[in-house]
Amino acid sequence: MKLKSLIYGVIAGSAVASLTTLLVTPKSGKEVQASLTNSVNLIKRNLNETKEQTLSLKDQFSETAKISKEAIEVVSQDVKVSIDDWKQEVEPAIKQLQKEIDELQEVFQNSRNT
Repeated sequence: MKLKSLIYGVIAGSAVASLTTLLVTPKSGKEVQASLTNSVNLIKRNLNETKEQTLSLKDQFSETAKISKEAIEVVSQDVKVSIDDWKQEVEPAIKQLQKEIDELQEVFQNSRNT
């Protein structure tokens, strides 16, 4: 929406500038015609440049989004692998802790029964 407003602004500004120049400048018909032709050509060039820049910006955004998506996928996969590795590393310690807890519960039950 902003791009559309910008283009309308450029066109309206150019038209107002051309009309003001036409009304204020005392020129002959051929000079005015040449001036208007130059103004129209300038407007066309500006619109073409704006269009090219907009398309370039669109392409850059698309490429950035693609790269970001790929990077997020790689990072998420790396995080998943790291978590899986960590689980494997701590699994023996968890089993040992569970064994010790079971032994303590057994000792506690035996001491309550005596």
